[in-house]
Amino acid sequence: MPKTVKIYGMARNLAHTPLPNPGEEVWFCNSPRGYRSRLQRPFEKEWTRWFNLHSRAHQNVTYPWGIEWLQKYGSPDKPVYHQKYQPDIPGSTVFPKEAVQNYFVTAKGPNRYFTMTIAWQIAFAVMEGFERIELWGFALSDKGLGRHAVER
Repeated sequence: MPKTVKIYGMARNLAHTPLPNPGEEVWFCNSPRGYRSRLQRPFEKEWTRWFNLHSRAHQNVTYPWGIEWLQKYGSPDKPVYHQKYQPDIPGSTVFPKEAVQNYFVTAKGPNRYFTMTIAWQIAFAVMEGFERIELWGFALSDKGLGRHAVER
């Protein structure tokens, strides 16, 4: 079986995500609230790594209950990646940003094009040698996204 990671987003189609097979990793990101409503099953034990690459100040303002959730469900054997070590979150691990950028070095130097968590997660999975990267719960659209809509 190839080394596999399932990376979960929070689109509505996440409800159709199958349970992981033994040995597969499951990566979540940012706020647990969206997963609770869209995954429609308990996932507290399902994830193997969590990513929140926003600043702690942003997390405290945007979803403080997400911090409380990670404090409750984090554990030393399940990395929770942050920009900086968070001593109040079990499993807190500094995300290796520079290592990822250097792994994808270009003629101009370390790759600085990663602009969102999913891009960092995919690059990190490639760097770690995952042979199969599955994306679940993602939807791409240019309609109804307000300020994020693509201009034509």
